[in-house]
Formats: sequence, C-alpha cells, structure tokens
Amino acid sequence: MAAESEADISPTSPAPSDLSCRSQVAGREADIREILKSLPSKADLANMLGKQEATFQTKVETIEAEVQQVNQRVTDSAQITHLSSTMESQASMAGFQRYMDDLDNRGCRNNLRVTGLHRSYKLIAGCY
Repeated sequence: MAAESEADISPTSPAPSDLSCRSQVAGREADIREILKSLPSKADLANMLGKQEATFQTKVETIEAEVQQVNQRVTDSAQITHLSSTMESQASMAGFQRYMDDLDNRGCRNNLRVTGLHRSYKLIAGCY
C-alpha cells in the first residue's frame, strides 16, 4: 500500500496542498516585509530615546528644584520654631525676674528704717 501511494504522487508536479502552502508562505513573507518596513529604524529609535532622556532630565531637574525649596522651607520652619521657643523662654525668665524683684522689694519694705522722725504713736496713728 505504501508503494501505491508513492506511485500516485509524481515527483515533478506539486500537490495542490503544497501550492497553497507556498502561496500562504509567500503572502506571510510579504506581510512580514511590510511590517518590517513600517518599523522605526535604529536612528529613529535613537532619536526617540534622546527626546525621552531630555524630557526625563528636565523633569528630574524640576523635582530637584522643588525638593530644595521644600528643604529650605523645613529649615526655615525649624529655625523659626527654635527662635520662638527661645523668645518664650526669655519672656518667661523676664517674668520670673520681675516676680523675684517684687518679692525682694516687699521683703525690704518690712525692714525699713526711717531716721529723723519722732517716735510718737499719736503721730503715726494720725496717718492711718
């Protein structure tokens, strides 16, 4: 049976399925060539890459500038906080100093000595 099937197929004439396969392959090759022609070249890709790098560089520089501004604001805020804390401490110390001066003055009033006045109780009683 194998001999009969080999005798039916002639080596010089292709089978109909073989012709359709070759035409499909040729059609696919043409499609592939069209696709390859439409693809960008190395120069086009290098150009696009250069543009993307420039765009990214610009964005990175913008972000760096914004980070520096934020860093400066944080530094300024920390300095302002420190200064306000120092001013509050100084105000508190000034208040304590006034309070201590007042206590000292009140204590000194009890120890006053007045010279040159007579010790008359009637005179002192008349003042009140």
